[in-house]
Amino acid sequence: MPGYDIYEVTNTPYFDATPEKIQFKVSVKNNEFLPLKLCDVCYAVILNGDQWSFQSGNLEKLNEGPILSGFEKEYIIDGPDIHLLSDSRFVYLFLNGVPTSIDNVGNITQKDNFEWYFDCSFVKMESNEQIHYSYEPTPVYTEKCPNCNGTGLDPETIECERCGGKGSFVNRFDGKTYKCPECNGTGIVHDVCKTCNGTGVKSYPKSQMPPATNIITWSGWVVKVNTIPSGATIKSMNSKTGQYDIQSCTTPCKIDWFCTDSISCPIIVEYNGQSVQVLPYTADGKELSSITIDFSSGKPIVKKGQKTN
Repeated sequence: MPGYDIYEVTNTPYFDATPEKIQFKVSVKNNEFLPLKLCDVCYAVILNGDQWSFQSGNLEKLNEGPILSGFEKEYIIDGPDIHLLSDSRFVYLFLNGVPTSIDNVGNITQKDNFEWYFDCSFVKMESNEQIHYSYEPTPVYTEKCPNCNGTGLDPETIECERCGGKGSFVNRFDGKTYKCPECNGTGIVHDVCKTCNGTGVKSYPKSQMPPATNIITWSGWVVKVNTIPSGATIKSMNSKTGQYDIQSCTTPCKIDWFCTDSISCPIIVEYNGQSVQVLPYTADGKELSSITIDFSSGKPIVKKGQKTN
């Protein structure tokens, strides 16, 4: 395609929990002869000893009407986001002041408290999903967006809707004043620049890339690097620069490994001053999706993979 370059697009499957919040189902049965009202019942969720504050709409569910005599009603209580449980050892749901006895004229004669404890545990779920690749054209010439000067934001400011332009808001639960996170306390925000769609650059099909004088073909796959113990540093060949880069993650983790037939590109794994170079192959040359190195004895021992040094 004249005036364009072709680049590869990778579509990697992504998984997340649904729903995003913890939900509690509480069933209440009215064994008295008069309707039961729960408008004065208080409830709370405790995460590792700290009370989690309910959103205002959640508290209105107990006020949706009384429970008739002999009937049972279920309440779905939305709790905190699931990601808040990452450091939690237990979840404690507490209902305070539930009417359990009523006299003949409808006066509450007894209230009780109800509580439930839940242990948190995470289960690793694995699914074999295929990574899809596609090739898309893109203009080969770009320049700074003249409208936003490369910021990606519209120069015109608008009033922050969250704080009403004040730059702060008062929390209804603790009464304290907090800086508005939406506008960072300035009271104003910017829309995304419509000229560059927030990218900060404008692209044009100006010219073709010059013909290549030589071609180097890189090939590879995703490799998981495991070490005993964990926490080792990983270096792998950068196919764009031909130099080794330190990966941003430490073992165990997955990396994109690339190599070419003209040079040797082992994965370098370092731990406590010890280093070893490993290729993701078996001894007979079969490809491996993971390698394992044991540093527990003080010297690296390659348990899975092909050692090169």
